[in-house]
Amino acid sequence: FMVVAGTPDGAYGRAELETPVRSELMAFVTAPRVLGPGEKLTVPVSAFGFLGKNARGTLRLSVSGQATIIGDSSKAVFWPEEGEQNLEFELAIKDETGFVRLTAELSAPGRKTSVQTIEVPVRSAAVPVSVVQSTLINGRNSTRIDIDLPGLQGSNEAWLELSLLPPIDLSSRLSWLIGYPHGCGEQTTSKAFPQLFLADAMALTPEQAEAARLNVSAAITKLAGFQTGRGGFVFWPGGYEESAWLSAYVAHFLVMAGRQGFTVPETMLDPALAYLRTQTMAWASRDDAARAEQSYRLYVLALAGSPDIASMNRFAEYGPLRSAALYQLAAAYALAGMRDRAYDLIKGVTVDVREYEGIWRVYGSELRDKAIVLDAFNALGDSARGLPLFKSIAAELGSGRGYSTQSLSFALIASLPFMKSAASGSATVRYSYAGGEGSVSISKAMARVPLAVTYGTLAVNVSNQGTPAVYARVVASGTPKPGTELQRSEGLILSARYLDAAESPIDPNRSNIGEDMIVEISARNVTGEALNDVALTFRAPSGWEIGNLRVGRSDDADTGSGSSPYDYQDVRDDRVMTYFSLARGETRTYRIFVNKTYAGEYFLPAVTAEAMYRPEVFAVIPGRPLSRVTSPLNVNPRNLRP
Repeated sequence: FMVVAGTPDGAYGRAELETPVRSELMAFVTAPRVLGPGEKLTVPVSAFGFLGKNARGTLRLSVSGQATIIGDSSKAVFWPEEGEQNLEFELAIKDETGFVRLTAELSAPGRKTSVQTIEVPVRSAAVPVSVVQSTLINGRNSTRIDIDLPGLQGSNEAWLELSLLPPIDLSSRLSWLIGYPHGCGEQTTSKAFPQLFLADAMALTPEQAEAARLNVSAAITKLAGFQTGRGGFVFWPGGYEESAWLSAYVAHFLVMAGRQGFTVPETMLDPALAYLRTQTMAWASRDDAARAEQSYRLYVLALAGSPDIASMNRFAEYGPLRSAALYQLAAAYALAGMRDRAYDLIKGVTVDVREYEGIWRVYGSELRDKAIVLDAFNALGDSARGLPLFKSIAAELGSGRGYSTQSLSFALIASLPFMKSAASGSATVRYSYAGGEGSVSISKAMARVPLAVTYGTLAVNVSNQGTPAVYARVVASGTPKPGTELQRSEGLILSARYLDAAESPIDPNRSNIGEDMIVEISARNVTGEALNDVALTFRAPSGWEIGNLRVGRSDDADTGSGSSPYDYQDVRDDRVMTYFSLARGETRTYRIFVNKTYAGEYFLPAVTAEAMYRPEVFAVIPGRPLSRVTSPLNVNPRNLRP
């Protein structure tokens, strides 16, 4: 304690007294930040006693949630001197996801009891999986849809989708988007953008509407951290060079969010539009990727009510334009009130969407560019010409093929408003399953009903009460137990090795508790062409802790760590995600420093790498179980004190 006293004329004095502030008894539990299904671990509990010499007490550990105690849950404590004693308890995690709540209770005869409770999430390190079963139910007909839930108990979700139009696999695609683990500026926008239009295409429960509202609002707030002083947007926070396409994409999202009633700060939107206008006026390139960027800027400015007619006229002279750019330009003219000019541009022109040089620079694909054209038809109010495109997009979304966040988001951005305008008629469907039953009136383009599920097989009986045919789909998503992944190398070659503090190779299965290790991961590009936006993900076992070498440093790169340069690195409690580019044939190596902190039987998750905008390029090093190493006695894993 310190007391300081002073007078107005500057005289002062102080006094200090050091006094321990502590209870007679204190229990302190240390545990991993996350746990995995099926794992076993040793939980150390520190028992602090200040009762004099040769004191005795009792320590009890109680568990709730997805775990059970192996052996005794109560142990005697003896303090020959005042201070700390360490005891250990054995836990087994169930093959479920959820949480584990640990409560340590330290007591002594005639004394107050000390209680500490901590909660640890239980999550599978495997990649979430979605499965779909679908059928077309004619009027006055019934059917039963069976589906095997793909995940562990506690991880599964399921929906019944009903639609009068060809289905767009909304539940599984939207679930994948929202759960996508990476979060650059494009991905942050893509996760939120389609949620602006959910209420237009289907009736939402209050809970669904609130979840969408929170997701969109959170994205707007987060994206402010990607905006530069010039008004444009960068791929990763802290970057300096704006992305032309991303700047238009984020501005597009902000404009539409404002139209849908969300609060978009003027200090964010106005500079974003000013940046687009500056770039539009300075544009002078003829390559296809640059044309795609220019047409998008012109479209967004017109959508915002601030068309740049002079730049639109100048751009129209740079033909011939590819379909996506041409139809965006036509939509810009229509939004500017020049509909005759818009239809003159596309009169007699067929939609021909193909990949082009530089399409990856604008995060593109054939599906994304089809969606751009459909979005233009929505702006033009031309549902008749948009219908074949919508059916083509719906077929691709329902194919199960993997797409990038950009392609999926734009497909939903275009499809949901189209479904709103094209939907006609209504239908009533009754459904029943083990978790309940109900009736759904399809008054909009589609209905999406959440189903209460656990694990195993789900059987849903569906009856079409009306005359129109109804597309019915049961979509289930869940996270399986890790260890089912296969070794894969599609355009990337991954290798990993483990080193001790002296940089000698070591088997992580045999290293000792408390030992520091280096995880060295190399990624090599064997596609024959350059790769941008590669994501390398290392997930640590539950019993390991990751060391963040950047704490307390002012520079961005891990100078001296032995790692290659990277664009951005996201270090979390249980994983490290590193983002970089690879030239043709290039290999980059990254080092992650870990400590084997907790004794137990854990799972070493798979190491993965992917080209985020080329889903066909990826690599996987499968995970494997780690056996138990005996915990040393009297060890507080983090050297922590209450």
